[in-house]
Amino acid sequence: MKKIRTQLLTAFLASAVFLVAVSLYVNFFVGRLSSAIYETTLLKRATDDIAIHSLSIVNVLTLLLLETDLEKLPAIKAEYEYYMDHFHHAIGTLENSKKFEKYIVAIDKQHRNFMVETKKLAEAFNNRFEKENTLKNITNIQKAAEIREKINNSKLEEQYYLYKIKNIFVEINTNTAHVAKDIDDSLNELLKESDRQRSVSFIVIFLSFVFGGAVVFVISKKIVGSVEGMVLVVKKAAAGDFSQRVNIKSKDEIGYLSQVFNQMLDFIQKSLDEIKKKDEQLNKINLELDKKVTERTAELEELKNNLEKTVEERTKQLQKKVDELERFQELTVGRELKMIELKKEMEKLK
Repeated sequence: MKKIRTQLLTAFLASAVFLVAVSLYVNFFVGRLSSAIYETTLLKRATDDIAIHSLSIVNVLTLLLLETDLEKLPAIKAEYEYYMDHFHHAIGTLENSKKFEKYIVAIDKQHRNFMVETKKLAEAFNNRFEKENTLKNITNIQKAAEIREKINNSKLEEQYYLYKIKNIFVEINTNTAHVAKDIDDSLNELLKESDRQRSVSFIVIFLSFVFGGAVVFVISKKIVGSVEGMVLVVKKAAAGDFSQRVNIKSKDEIGYLSQVFNQMLDFIQKSLDEIKKKDEQLNKINLELDKKVTERTAELEELKNNLEKTVEERTKQLQKKVDELERFQELTVGRELKMIELKKEMEKLK
């Protein structure tokens, strides 16, 4: 027997499995899209950081080359190192990505060139800085003039390397702009795909609720319909109509209850039929008894009438005999009186 509890549990498990499948589907695609969007957003931020920090590096280098106050140099160098760290981090983020390989290869090459030119610029700056420190201790005018010439040459070298660095940054930013455009296109596609997946997720979730509602509706309708059918038959049975039966064929508790209820109705109907049959037999016997009683009463009435007639005749006969006896007695008494009188007369005669 398939119990209602088993049916409900099966429906619940089916709905739960369906919802879990939907959740896994949504989590898989949403997670994949979220990861892709996050990665693409990081790449987009890296391209923005490259553009911002490259410009900041150029400005700091220009300020560093023009600064004459030695006390300010440590702060400028610290600022330079700060922008360089962020610039290298942004470049590393792009280089670690497997997307946009064409542009990233070019950016990587330009980045290496940037490091070479930056190293040359640092060497030129350090040479100039050393020469300027040396110049402070030189008293020889000719030697001082030679050192000043070398310092000017170093400054020219610095300007040349700074110019090359600026050009490298222009190339890097150009390729980065291409990457940024491709990233924007990719991000837009991911967002569109996210919207599509969101729509699909809503549809799937809606269908899951429809599926769960349909399962609950079917089971509840089956249970309620069976109970309503049984209630209708019970009402008719309570009104005295035991001819109806519950037509439920399900193999659950309600089906079993319906089967037992039908058996009870069969037993009651059979008992009523037997009682009706016995009532008919009793009525028949009563009719026969009434008939026999009527016949017997008629016979007794006839016997009574005959008896009364007989008694009346016998009474008449007895009355007649009584009358005869009385006459006889009167005769007898008269004879005795006469005998007595005769005896008295005879005694007198004596």
